[in-house]
Amino acid sequence: SDYVHTDVLKSESIRSMVEEVGTRFGRIDILVNNAASFVFGHLGIEGQGSRTGTDRKITDDDWNEILQTNVIGYSRCIEAVVPWMRKNELSGPEYHNDQGRGTTVIRTGSKGAIVNVASISGLIAQPEFVPYNVSKAGILVMTKCTAMDLAGWKIRVNSISPGTVTENL
Repeated sequence: SDYVHTDVLKSESIRSMVEEVGTRFGRIDILVNNAASFVFGHLGIEGQGSRTGTDRKITDDDWNEILQTNVIGYSRCIEAVVPWMRKNELSGPEYHNDQGRGTTVIRTGSKGAIVNVASISGLIAQPEFVPYNVSKAGILVMTKCTAMDLAGWKIRVNSISPGTVTENL
């Protein structure tokens, strides 16, 4: 498989990645947004929580780091690939349906697919995970909104929300 290392904090890195992939393959069919920053902490009093490494106040730098990577980075990558995907031919079959009132053509394919990697943490509450959980919930909402925004262009947008996996499967 091929990949292009990309720093989602840098718009130029994203533009370069999209240009390289689009030029190399002549098209872009899929984007998997999988960058992540893990910033833990809470909004309570430091030292009054679990007393572990995550028992800390959240700083503005923490918020900026996690939102820039986990939410804004994803949005920048989506914005960059959409023009390429819109140029793609519609994949998939057409179905012609005639129920006595004329034929309706149903185009079932897509021009591209975007997969945003969220987390089960975006759906649940966890102690001292405030910034991380908020960022993953933001990815879930961004995915739903973007799916609606891009549906007219036949670009699919979905997310997956992995959870904890034990070693001994």
